[in-house]
Amino acid sequence: MAESNFWSHRYNVILGGILVLFMLSAAMIFLDRVTRPPKATDIVPLDSPGKTSSTAKVNELPELHFAIATMVSPEDTFISYRQLVEEVARKCNRQPRLVLRSSYKQLRQLIESGKVDVALVCTGTYALLAQGTNCPVDLLVVPVFRQDVFYQSVLLCRPNSGIQSLQDLRGKRIALSDPESCTGDFLPRYLFSRENKPLDTYFSSVLYTGSHDHSIRALEVGTVDCTAVDSLVFYAMYPNRKEREKRFRILWQSERYGPPPIVVKKDLDPTLKEQLKTIFLTFNKDRSGQRILSSIGIMGFRNPRNDEYRSILMLYRKWGKALRPRQ
Repeated sequence: MAESNFWSHRYNVILGGILVLFMLSAAMIFLDRVTRPPKATDIVPLDSPGKTSSTAKVNELPELHFAIATMVSPEDTFISYRQLVEEVARKCNRQPRLVLRSSYKQLRQLIESGKVDVALVCTGTYALLAQGTNCPVDLLVVPVFRQDVFYQSVLLCRPNSGIQSLQDLRGKRIALSDPESCTGDFLPRYLFSRENKPLDTYFSSVLYTGSHDHSIRALEVGTVDCTAVDSLVFYAMYPNRKEREKRFRILWQSERYGPPPIVVKKDLDPTLKEQLKTIFLTFNKDRSGQRILSSIGIMGFRNPRNDEYRSILMLYRKWGKALRPRQ
């Protein structure tokens, strides 16, 4: 009997050790995934617009370079937004070219170089582009989301972590999405700066994951203790309130700001610009457009409201340089 208990105990110890090793391995694999730069292709040629039997005719069409900010991983961005890019290009009779970059800075620099016709950008990217006297882009349209979802930065922790307030975060680990993200870097830095707690020294480590979905998953698996992310991504990943409250505690959320806009380069042909505006504003008028928008969590597009981005532009002008991540 004693021998049986001995071997039963040994079996449980070995099994427990295997489980611990498995969990550590999974965490290391995830950490490697979120810390290395995510893959992104510069320009992805998509299916040709329209129905034609002549490849030569399609190749004669001008190209539409449509950039999408990687607010979620580049792989998920490509899958989610491919149909939108294709449909917009088809409606303006152009060859679709989906432009991706692995960081907001790389995408911003590409826009500044004039190599992008139209782009869905982070609000922070737009704020940085608008800092100078010669902003290289014009606001075109703004996405419309559910009435109860707004563009904010949300600071999350796990509900069983024992973290109840900002004071409990001293010496903890935080995940941020990108050094030029508004909700995933600038606004949390602004928050802790106002509390006289510089983010880079208040936390024991700052992990840049490359996208908001990776930041949320880093928190879930325990790689970090908290994360600041885009509310639009967070609520899209967890639309069910009970599920959100089971997995996360919201420690803080920022004011509401203008959501990530669609912009066009300033010297874009005026006729094409108006054509694109009409395409976006009427995109949800047919079932095909509704289906495409539904797949990316957007209800439609609208014209930008007067001064919709004034408050965030003022914050960037006042605090942008002071709150840059420590190199």
